[in-house]
Parts: sequence; C-alpha cells; structure tokens
Amino acid sequence: MASDYDVIVVGAGHNGLVCAAYLAQAGERVLVLEGHDVPGGCVATACIPGFPEVRMDIGGLEHGVFANSHAMRELRLADFGLRYLTRDHIYSFPFADGVAWSMHADRAKTVAGIAAISPRDAESFERFSQFSASVLDLLGAISDGPPPSLDDLAALTGAAGKSGGRLLHTFLSSPRQVVDRWFENDYIRAALLNYASHAQTPPWQLGSGYAPCLAVGGQGSGGKRPEGGGRSLILALVRCIEHHGGVVQCAAPARRILIRGRRAVGVELASGERLTTEHAVVSAIDARRVFTELVDADHQPAAFRLRMGRLTSGRDNIGEISMACVLREAPKFTSSDLGDGALLGSVWQSGFVEDVETTFMDIRRGVMPERPGAMWASPSALDPSLAPEGTHLFWLAAFVPYTFRDGRHWDQAKEEVADRLLETVGRVAPNVPGSLVARQVLSPLDWQRRTGNLNGNADHLDTGIDQMLGNRPSPDLSGYKTPIRGLYLSGAGTHPGGGITGDPGRNAAREYLRDRGLLPRPSGLQAGRRLARLGRLALAIHGVARGL
Repeated sequence: MASDYDVIVVGAGHNGLVCAAYLAQAGERVLVLEGHDVPGGCVATACIPGFPEVRMDIGGLEHGVFANSHAMRELRLADFGLRYLTRDHIYSFPFADGVAWSMHADRAKTVAGIAAISPRDAESFERFSQFSASVLDLLGAISDGPPPSLDDLAALTGAAGKSGGRLLHTFLSSPRQVVDRWFENDYIRAALLNYASHAQTPPWQLGSGYAPCLAVGGQGSGGKRPEGGGRSLILALVRCIEHHGGVVQCAAPARRILIRGRRAVGVELASGERLTTEHAVVSAIDARRVFTELVDADHQPAAFRLRMGRLTSGRDNIGEISMACVLREAPKFTSSDLGDGALLGSVWQSGFVEDVETTFMDIRRGVMPERPGAMWASPSALDPSLAPEGTHLFWLAAFVPYTFRDGRHWDQAKEEVADRLLETVGRVAPNVPGSLVARQVLSPLDWQRRTGNLNGNADHLDTGIDQMLGNRPSPDLSGYKTPIRGLYLSGAGTHPGGGITGDPGRNAAREYLRDRGLLPRPSGLQAGRRLARLGRLALAIHGVARGL
C-alpha cells in the first residue's frame, strides 16, 4: 500500500518549516503537522482585543541572523514575499537615572556613546568588538552542519596557540566573568550582562561566556526585522513549501510516532487519524517529549528513555512573559543620550550588575523580581504600516519565574505582572503606562499551552554547555539522527540551538537528503576544508587576541 507522504515533519515552528521547505524543494512529498491553529511556533503573532486589523509580533522580534542566512538565499524566500527592514540603531540600554548608551551598526557611534560614560571601556570595547566578531564567525561556521567533535574543537583551540586557550577560557566562563574581565563601568557591564541572558542564561552559568559576544560581534550588519512583522517569515516559508507541492496542516496535534521494525513509518494524530510516510518522520519538537511522549516505551531501551527524560528545560525556573500592546503615543525616553533613532531598535532595560544577578536569583527562588529587566520595542516606529492611524505598537518580553514559590497560578498572576513590567518601562519612558489602549499578554504557561514547549521555553532545552554543541540534545543525538531508522530531530533543541536562524531546520534537512542520496555527502576533502575553515577562524581570533 502506498504511503501518504515521503516525509512528515512534526511541528511548524520556523525550523520545522525551513526543514520542510528544503525537502519539498528537493522533490519530496512533505506534510507538516502543527498542533496550534496557526504555524510559526515562537515566531508568533498577537491578536489584540478591540483591534482586529492589528497583527503584531508577540514572540521573536529580531531576525538579524535569518536575514543573512543560507535558508534565506537557498529557499529564495524573497520570491515568496519576504523583505527585511534594516536600521543603524540596533539596541539601546537606558537606565532609570537617565544614563543610556546604544549599539549601532556604525561602531564609531557605539564607541563614542560608551566614551561619554567611560573612556577606558570605550577602548576595551574596540578590542572586544573585534574579538566578538571573530567568535561569531567561528560560531557561524560551527552552526553550518552537525557540530564538530570535541576532539576537533580541542585541535582548533590548540592551533590558535595561547589565544586558543583564551577562546576556550571565554567559552567555559560565565557571562559575568567575561564582562568583568573586559569592562569596569557598571552601565556597560550591566547592559552586556542583561543582553547575555537572552537565551535564558543566568549570569553565573559556566559554559555560557560567549553570550556577551553575541551582543557585539554582529553589529556591523545592523538590526533587521521582516517588513510586515514576523508572520511575513512564516507566510513566506509556507508559500515556499506549498509552491513545491508540500502541505502544512494546522490544528493537527501529533499523539504518537508510529514505529514498525525499529523504523518510523508515520504519525498518529490526537484525532486517531493515522498518516503514513515512505521514508521519514522529522520531529521539530524537543527530544525529551519525542521519546517520553510520542515514541512508545517498547520501541526504545529503558536506559535511553530515562536519559531523554532527564534532558533539562527551565532548571533555573526561568519562564518568559510577552506582551503586544497598542499605545496612544510613541514611547518617550527621559534620557537625553538617546536620539529619535533609538525607537527604531530594541531596548534592553535593566538595573546595575547586582540587579541583573538578583533578578535571576529571585526567579530561581520563585519570587517575582523587585527590579526586573525588560526587553521592549515599538515595532511600528520602524514599520509604520503595522499600526492603525493614530496609534503605536509596543512589544515587551521579560524573564519571570515559571512557578511561584507562594503557589500563585499564572492565569491569576499574569495581568498583575504585566502591569508591574509596564511600570518598570515607565522608569525610562514615563508616558508608556498611561498611553496603553489595549494589550495581549502571554505568560510562560500560555507559551507552553500554545507551543507545547517545556516551560514555554523557546529554546526547547536549556543552553548550558552540557546541552550545547556535540551535547545538544545529547551526545548520541547531536547529528539530527536517532536510534530509530527514519526518525530525525530538528528544532531549537538541536544544534546550534535557539534564536531565529533556521540552522537546525536546514541542517536536519540536509542530513535526510544525504541519507536519501538526494544531496552528496561531504567528501573527505570537503570535511577537511570545513575543519580548515574553522582553523583559519581560530587563527584569526589568535591574530585579534595578540593585541588584547
């Protein structure tokens, strides 16, 4: 009996859609299954009460990596309507006392703003920027395909000499240790430390020392968002899939991955309907749920299933709350250090270094932080077409406890927490709380209900060194394949991790296509070239670091 499809992809987040688009482009009969009533996962759009015409981002906002990605070019997404808006103002870091500085695509502007606060840190920033750019180049090369082995990485750091040791030292450090090593002023350190937490990374987490480099290394390309909001990316991917004959089916949650003879042969939906596949099932949800919920226990060794159940998400009790709002007027900063262009970018608001650390300590204890950090923006400042005439859009996200120590439930707490976060914004943009017209709020629990992600975690799994690179999601699953033939993994829970990059989707698709003989396997020469490229990047870091 003929199978319904060649491949079924479970999960229509952007990585699942990227994976499906590559497979459909290669001529495979592809079905994407999504449990929610719309595709997109954490690249999500809000419907705001009283404004049915407004569709604005409430999930991932910034698309700088995807805009310059292989997937953007290879899938020809511009042909399917995807356009990116670019601005010089990338991030701004305002403080309640009126001090502020900004990250620009033009590094000279960034350095001048820092110099007004700390001339010595401005000099350090020049060097840190060069170092971070090299680190990002290295991470970008590592992200293109399955992760290199630890032996390969050890060889690369060895090739870079003493600077390789410095690179390894940075990666194994905590974000706090790295910012303290490079900078002395609290305004600069706190801003970079707050940004470094964006992957739900506490400041003290060893093995995440690269995180502050992410704020700085890519500044030259400017900030980028899709014209029309994040749904433009999702619509372009769906159009691409459908153009190549694939199907995206929403409101179709998977209940079970069907296994026969240790091979994935289809998916059973919550409705009881069974869909069969000729070649593969690709899961774009996390490995923990795949092997503890979707694959029956009798199809996997007990010890393996136990290991999968121990993969962690939210081990520090970190959840994320998001808001999409309509305002009467655009946010107005109290700081005279921020010009009109600041609203075109994103705002990372925090207290000082000790406040950032205390925030995550409070979250771990299940207590709402007294001075929470916040990430916010006014998307309609960059793209006025998003907002109805006479209004402005406002986006906010913040880290909060996933569970409260006092037993409060998020369904009762979220509006109060949202009010408190708007009050926090009011410390640097006083007109925002009183300008609110309408809003939609998604708590960590709402995110979990909407996406199925553990703890509502957009990264699917924690991002400590024990679950990154060749350990993501685990050492025996880091190559996108599983012990079950025809069952592949993708999504943010696979290498290289979260963020709007499309890399996990592309990498998983390419592994499948190689197994099917539809894409050549890298020859020994090609594999050697990849390692050589990594080696050149490591040596470039050596060259930069020699002058530090």
